[in-house]
Amino acid sequence: MNRTIIAIILLGATAIASLFVVKPKYQEYAQKKAELEARQVELSYHQQHFSVLKDTEARLKQSQEAFAKIDNSLPSFFSLPAFYANMLKLTSQSGMVVDQISHTGTINPQERLKKQSFSLSVSGTFASFNNFLNVIEKSAKIFEVDGMSFTYPEEEGEVISFSLNMHTFSY
Repeated sequence: MNRTIIAIILLGATAIASLFVVKPKYQEYAQKKAELEARQVELSYHQQHFSVLKDTEARLKQSQEAFAKIDNSLPSFFSLPAFYANMLKLTSQSGMVVDQISHTGTINPQERLKKQSFSLSVSGTFASFNNFLNVIEKSAKIFEVDGMSFTYPEEEGEVISFSLNMHTFSY
């Protein structure tokens, strides 16, 4: 009987010890497991975020050429001599001759996008003028023709004079 009582007491003591020793350890284990799961969810979120960032970077690298064209079409600094040289090149490519070119002003100089206005007088045939307008339209720079007029020659064989009011843009 003593053995039975000792066995019951030891069993009770084991139950009480497990309640005070094992239960806190189990709670600590459950808390660490919950923290680990939360960290795994956070890690998964960050991995997805970095994956999206890598995809975005790859798309931006593919678009570098397009960005370069935009930078070229809208320069950060407007250079009047470079503009004149470009207009002379465009007119000569199309078979036109520049009679006069003048900068008539900057519209909205305080705004980020500045509009430069020009007056351009050229001479040539209708075909070369049409070619000039096509060259301007296909140019990397952005040009806007605001108005144009022409003077038809009095004698046959003379060239036609064309006048254009134009705008270009810069930052």
